[in-house]
Amino acid sequence: HNALIDECCEKRWCANGSNRGHQPRIYHICAKLKPRIIVETGMGSDGHGSSTYTFLTIAKEMDVQFYSVDTEPMNLWFQKKFPDLDYRRWHFVQGDGAETLKALRVKIDFLHLDSGHGYDCVTNELSAAQPHLALDHVIACHDTEVGQPECRKAMYDFALQNKYTIKQFEDWHGETFLTNKPELFEGLI
Repeated sequence: HNALIDECCEKRWCANGSNRGHQPRIYHICAKLKPRIIVETGMGSDGHGSSTYTFLTIAKEMDVQFYSVDTEPMNLWFQKKFPDLDYRRWHFVQGDGAETLKALRVKIDFLHLDSGHGYDCVTNELSAAQPHLALDHVIACHDTEVGQPECRKAMYDFALQNKYTIKQFEDWHGETFLTNKPELFEGLI
């Protein structure tokens, strides 16, 4: 997987100005996990969206269905900037993260939280998603290092309550990963 990850980092994220640390890690984990369903809350309607780009890349390359949930309307800049991605696998839902997660009728293999970063928001989204998590799954939360101590605390509390393995990265705003399948984190730097 390392050669593939290096190639993807060079050709995709670095070339597109999006390589900030967590995107290659997400790709690495997904290459091992082989998800069928990825769900993110908070898609970067403000024009950032580097995680969304990563998930769209994964959806195209790994035959994955990808759901984005955001309170803001879908921003179509992705289609304009990256026309080579497969948008047929992307399902956008405008709505509250926790409420939408409760209503989903899919089993989530990879959940990425990047909407509200307060303790209650993260905890509510985790609780709403929990019944919908696949047997082997990964949960990630972005921005756990940039003045968001409640965000990181919510992830750690959930991990301890549910006996997850935790992998914390402090670069590029911080990313906390949780899994019930620790071998997915092997080789992750």
